[in-house]
Amino acid sequence: MDRVTDLDSPTHHGIDGVYYNPDGHPPYIIGEAKYGSSELSVLADGTPQMSDKWIIDRLENSVGDQIARNIKNEIISNSDNVGSVLVRISPDGEIDITQLINGIKQ
Repeated sequence: MDRVTDLDSPTHHGIDGVYYNPDGHPPYIIGEAKYGSSELSVLADGTPQMSDKWIIDRLENSVGDQIARNIKNEIISNSDNVGSVLVRISPDGEIDITQLINGIKQ
């Protein structure tokens, strides 16, 4: 599995964070962190990073089969229950969080 378990770990490919708060709205948040001027990418097949397809394709590696299945079902049946965010960290440590919808900044 390609999970981030230590802030000092080398970079990895996949989802940077999956968060669950049963009392939150949305209860599931998928997060991608970028440092400095890094941008969301587009795969060779045209799939944008953090789009629903990109997320669905990587969920199982990030959270395991059962939780991935739960989140995928929410994306399909009630997409308002799954949010995605871009967390941008500037070189001076400032943090900016931007909501994404299907990989597009809002």
